[in-house]
Amino acid sequence: MLLSLVTKVARLSSLRTARTLSTTVVPAASAPPLNPLAEELEGSGIRKIMARAWELQESLPNDRVIRLEVGQPNFPSPPHVIDATIEALHDLKNQAYIQSTGLPELREAVARRYSERHHVETVPSQILATHGAMFGMATALMATIGSGDEVLVPDPGFPNYVEAVHMMSGKAVPYPCRPQNGFLPDVAEIAERISPRTKMVVLMSPGNPTGAVMPLDLLEQIQQLALDRNVYILSDEIYGDLNFSTEEPAPSILDARNFDDTRTMVISGVSKAYAMTGFRVGWLRASEKIIDIGSKLHEPFISCGVPFAQRGALAALQGPSNSTEFMRAAYRRRRDTALDILEAHSLRSYTPEGAFYVLVRCGGDSMQFATQFLVDEMVAVAPGSAFGSESEGYVRVSFASSDEDVAEGVTRLCRYIANHKG
Repeated sequence: MLLSLVTKVARLSSLRTARTLSTTVVPAASAPPLNPLAEELEGSGIRKIMARAWELQESLPNDRVIRLEVGQPNFPSPPHVIDATIEALHDLKNQAYIQSTGLPELREAVARRYSERHHVETVPSQILATHGAMFGMATALMATIGSGDEVLVPDPGFPNYVEAVHMMSGKAVPYPCRPQNGFLPDVAEIAERISPRTKMVVLMSPGNPTGAVMPLDLLEQIQQLALDRNVYILSDEIYGDLNFSTEEPAPSILDARNFDDTRTMVISGVSKAYAMTGFRVGWLRASEKIIDIGSKLHEPFISCGVPFAQRGALAALQGPSNSTEFMRAAYRRRRDTALDILEAHSLRSYTPEGAFYVLVRCGGDSMQFATQFLVDEMVAVAPGSAFGSESEGYVRVSFASSDEDVAEGVTRLCRYIANHKG
């Protein structure tokens, strides 16, 4: 009798609890709002073409899409890098957390490279190993940019600069790199865009999407402008080793005679020159104060880098350079092939001196053109509109694909442009 009564009371209590819980469930439509800054992100036009290319390839398995839309080297990572990475994986310490600043050996190797290559004294405490050069850029921005601050970015330029500044409640202000100037910026046009809210000027040389390489005198003029107007410089030099005009790396802001260590930051990494895009290892060179802040910023976002990937990056920097030289020669050869084809169709407008891209004039809406060209010709190229207003009416061709794909893809592009004029 007593047991029965207790059982009934327990059931009633359970029902009341269930009813209470059911009345407190919040309908999905009433969920808290999302971050409006995140909702405003448009997404890259490059990625949209990539996604369409993947879909098209899956739907037409007997045909092959020629991929000239993305900066993904078609070479494997150097053998000594793969070996070092595999060896590192067998060591327990490389399966664990590491310093948020990165492996000390990697920081030392990067610092030594800058000191020897550019004759600018660099110590490991000025180097932060980051999750790709992309997070080096994000870290530099987080360390310096406040709400409402303005950041001058190249147009055309890498679209992630704009999105990253936006997510930090800053304002990206484009400065033109005009086609008639070989896609190089004019210092006067940068200067006239600097306002009391300007915090930073972003540079990229060699450039994406243009392949333009900034000469040293231009870098020195921009460095002087930054000194005179008291703004930071963030120089993206991820393509620095892919320079076609000489056998030396492209000029760096570090080479400037008026280089300023307190206001100038450099980002780079192993993705492009060593065909290690999936390793996600880059670095930021900056003042010790900024690196200290950057280390603290790593903790809440990524904790630390990936030790075995950083061991691979260390092997890349310390090992033989023949793989990089081989790849650079291949990119130069493919560039020349593309330019010869463009020249034959009266579509060559300039000569990219670095990276592995060229812009080709297509006219009109570049996203619409790239989308239809992909469907009609099975060749993927990136729309110029993804990089800014100055490159609208162009498409970007990557020669990080094979020699055969570059030749065939550019030939189809020239033919398509000729057949769709007017």
